[in-house]
Amino acid sequence: MRLFLSFILGMVGVAPAAVVDAVVLGDSVTANVRWDEEFPGLHIVNLATPYAQVADVAKQAAAAERLSPDRVFILIGVNDLRWHEASMSVFFQEVTTLAARFSRSKVVVQSIIYVRSPESWPGINDRIRVVNRKLRTWSETHEVTFIDLNSTLAPTGQVETKYYDDGVHLNTVGIKAWAGLLAREMPRF
Repeated sequence: MRLFLSFILGMVGVAPAAVVDAVVLGDSVTANVRWDEEFPGLHIVNLATPYAQVADVAKQAAAAERLSPDRVFILIGVNDLRWHEASMSVFFQEVTTLAARFSRSKVVVQSIIYVRSPESWPGINDRIRVVNRKLRTWSETHEVTFIDLNSTLAPTGQVETKYYDDGVHLNTVGIKAWAGLLAREMPRF
């Protein structure tokens, strides 16, 4: 495990003793963003990985724990909802476990972002809507900050096409809008 952690930390350019302002965990939606460019001056480590599901984020969290970040941002779930009918109790158990791992960090859970091409993923945005409502309630009862990304990216309940290139991953305009929502939760920003 120590060798794996050293490898991961080396890949993201972080020495274990470095001060880390924030860590981001999640799937390719998060992994594709250069957070250091969105928040210059902050040391943000992006441990998100493509195709990740909520259970995979536990591996990301293990690396993140060693960094003792001030903030932990979590965006996960679209792959769980796309690839299988994840048990919601298991999903929320995993999210609860993740949040508990960071008792000395401020945890910020983000809503799952709607996708633009629901015809290829039948019913996905309806499932996302249900999970997001539950995530908001869960966050309130667990004293975790919740950010509704869809309030900006899809204010009418329909995805704003100007934010996407492929219907799932945000383009530069979408990333700027997303970063704007996260800015108030970033330390010293």
